[in-house]
Amino acid sequence: MRKLILLTITLIFVACTADELPSDADAVVDEAALANFEGDFLKVLGDHSFIYDVKINNDDIQEIVAYVDYYENGEFIERIADLSTYFSDSNADVSVAFVQQTFQETYEKWNVAIIDDSGSGALETENEYPQLRHDMLSAVWGSVGMPVNLSMGDPQVIAYVIYSDESAISSPSVLETDEDLQELTNYEYVYVLSMDIK
Repeated sequence: MRKLILLTITLIFVACTADELPSDADAVVDEAALANFEGDFLKVLGDHSFIYDVKINNDDIQEIVAYVDYYENGEFIERIADLSTYFSDSNADVSVAFVQQTFQETYEKWNVAIIDDSGSGALETENEYPQLRHDMLSAVWGSVGMPVNLSMGDPQVIAYVIYSDESAISSPSVLETDEDLQELTNYEYVYVLSMDIK
């Protein structure tokens, strides 16, 4: 019993202090802590919304890039959104938002925004919404395991949206290899959201 209590206390201590540990990554991406109102507001704005805070740890970083890649049945089709923004203050608070909206089951929009203390940059792209995707029974979306460490020039997958008629959809929580990415995109329609720093 004593070992169980000691183990529980250790796990609680580790869980509570993990966010406070320093990271040697150039930048760290984590899900933004949103108030209930903010989360509800995002649900009204789009079908799928993702908001992340980026902590910059390297003064040499001058640019953040956010993009959305589209796959069908495991094959890369196109990059449908690609936004980069420059900033001069590495101590600035930076947030990145991805919002997917569908309209009348005929087209969709992806809105991507990078926001820091001095302003924001935003991109809106529109593309055809496949009727077959609307008829799919399953949709899965989410972030990979957070936080995600970024290194300059090494893009990382942050989140995904998967549409499939398969009865079971799985996605890895960590994407470290090309095989992991292939597993993630091996469905009928997949959007992969990524970030990079330069």
